[in-house]
Amino acid sequence: MSVTHPERRLLRTREVAEILNVSPRTVYVWVAERRLPAIHLPPRTIRFDPDAVTSFIESRTIEGRGDER
Repeated sequence: MSVTHPERRLLRTREVAEILNVSPRTVYVWVAERRLPAIHLPPRTIRFDPDAVTSFIESRTIEGRGDER
């Protein structure tokens, strides 16, 4: 696991929810189910590495079959 550099901004739950077009509650559920990687900080704070969110999206992207009409 790589360490995030200080100049890099971590994302908040609400920001991730907006990126994924889901509710913040869904983000919390996915974190609890370990489907979405998160950084846990005290006290009860969760942040997200932007690269991890991008990887999450890419791992769930279904490639098209080409030129279907």
